[in-house]
Order: sequence, then C-alpha cells, then structure tokens
Amino acid sequence: MVAKAKLVSASINQLVRFYQEELQAKMIDRSDNYTCLQVGCSLLELFCGDVAKQSLISLELESVDQLKGVVATCQSVTKQISLEQYQGGQAFVAQVKDPDGNLIQLSCYQYMPKIELLA
Repeated sequence: MVAKAKLVSASINQLVRFYQEELQAKMIDRSDNYTCLQVGCSLLELFCGDVAKQSLISLELESVDQLKGVVATCQSVTKQISLEQYQGGQAFVAQVKDPDGNLIQLSCYQYMPKIELLA
C-alpha cells in the first residue's frame, strides 16, 4: 500500500457502494462506524460522522489499464485522463466525484529509468 486517505460521511454505506462499484475497491475491514477499503495501491478509511466540507483525496491505482477501466465505466468523472510529468517519471491522472461531493484524484505513476549517455 502506498497512500492512505480518510473521509467522514453521514452516509457511509452509500460511499462503500460507490467505491466498490465505480472504483473496484475491495473491503479490508468493517465495523458499525468504520470501513477500510483498498483502491488500487491505496487504503481508504471511511468514518461515519457529520461532514463539515468536501475533501480532495488522492488514490493511486495499480496500472494505466485499471485507470482507463475506471474512467470508462465511472458515471462521475470530472477530469479525463491526462499525462503529467512527475519526479523523474510520468503520472496518468484523472478525477472523479463521489456521492458526498468529495473530489478523488486517481493516478498511476510510471517511472523512467535514468539513461547514462556514453561520451
């Protein structure tokens, strides 16, 4: 697991359904007021409670193909896949909005090996 994110929701069951159906999340742990999901390489912790404001979180997916699959089937995409330069590599990034209005940045990183130039 690379990243860990936390969200608070008054409707935790609705969020669990969204993340499982739209983002292919897997249930890791669950109790009455808490759910932990694995989304790609990331852990997402959902807590039951009152929400003061929407959040922006980042989740790392395992592959570009997984990112493409999520974007192709998700009904709430707010930003299509773009390619960005990122610390010695490149990041494929898209954004979706969950039922609580939280913005979720989905990314997949590909690092480029350093190439030594021969003189």
